[in-house]
Amino acid sequence: MTIDANTKTTAVEPDDQNPEAVKTLQAHPVSVRTLIVLAAVFASRSRTPLGSAQQHRRTHRVERTNLVVKVTEQGTIESSRNTEIKCRIRGGYGGQGGQSTVTYVIPSGTNVQKGDVLVRLDTRVIEETVSLGKTDTNNATAQLARTQADLAALEIAVSAYENGRYRARRKALDKRLEIAQWNLQTAEKMLRDAEQLFEKGYVTELEVKGHGYALEQAKLALREAKHRSAS
Repeated sequence: MTIDANTKTTAVEPDDQNPEAVKTLQAHPVSVRTLIVLAAVFASRSRTPLGSAQQHRRTHRVERTNLVVKVTEQGTIESSRNTEIKCRIRGGYGGQGGQSTVTYVIPSGTNVQKGDVLVRLDTRVIEETVSLGKTDTNNATAQLARTQADLAALEIAVSAYENGRYRARRKALDKRLEIAQWNLQTAEKMLRDAEQLFEKGYVTELEVKGHGYALEQAKLALREAKHRSAS
């Protein structure tokens, strides 16, 4: 490489390392040192091999895939339809109030499916309530069995009474009623006969009064027999 400083044109001749590099520079009133530096920089760039640039080149294989689009927005989400959930188990037992402690609640906004547990209560109070209910049920069942046994015994007694003692007593009362009616009729007839005989002078007034007293006794006996027969 030769540089002529006396002329306005600088010619760069090819050297042994880069024979094809030929440049014509427009001459300016610069110093020789500046031109030498420029020539050295140009020569160093012309010596960079092509393969080195290719080795530092980054590549990526392009493949077909899904494009995910995300939209972020601030706001409040509310459900269009709400379902109110109530516990069907009453607190306490036998008129005594009680409270159930909540031990677990599913976080708000959780997506749930049928059968998922939403709320869990403390089962100690409920188990005590169930135990008391079972005890009362067993006592009531035993009382029912005793009552049924007593009823069966009473039915047997009623049947025996109706077919035995009651029938005999009924016959006795009916017989007594018949006798009271017959005695009344007899007392009335005897009183009429006594009155007729008194008019003829065959009996005394005292005898007539005696038959009247007998008639009153027959009436009382008939009234009592009717009352017993109706009871």
